[in-house]
Amino acid sequence: MTTETDYSWLLPEARRSLEAARDTLALDHYAVAVQQAQLCVEYCARAVIHTYVEPSWGHNHARDIEEMLLRHGGEIRRSFGPETLRSLQQLAQDDAELAPWHTRAVYGFRDDNRVMHPPSEICTRGVAERGLVLAERSLPTAERFMEAWHAAG
Repeated sequence: MTTETDYSWLLPEARRSLEAARDTLALDHYAVAVQQAQLCVEYCARAVIHTYVEPSWGHNHARDIEEMLLRHGGEIRRSFGPETLRSLQQLAQDDAELAPWHTRAVYGFRDDNRVMHPPSEICTRGVAERGLVLAERSLPTAERFMEAWHAAG
């Protein structure tokens, strides 16, 4: 089952976001690199979820993937193998890790002492590099799943 919403634009946008993350990291524009890496992972998660249900509104789709795997994990394992199931579980974890950065990379972060930390302070090279690692792992996962899904059609 697929949803009625057209989701064909999601993986091309994920590819563009991944390229933008790489390009902006190379320019030391860490906040933009974090934004683009987060978008890549989110687009990948949304594309996968759309094969079964409409994703929830928001930026963290880990729960959507987990629910999809609870309901359809046996079918996914039989049709596409256990490695696909593990990769989708990893995609859920990666999406959950990067989702908070959707807001942080734009507005910053207020700590427990109510001190505001702007994106330029919290989006470090390390955060951007970690985001890029997750994005580079998420895109092939989503692409392989979507190819297998359409081939099983």
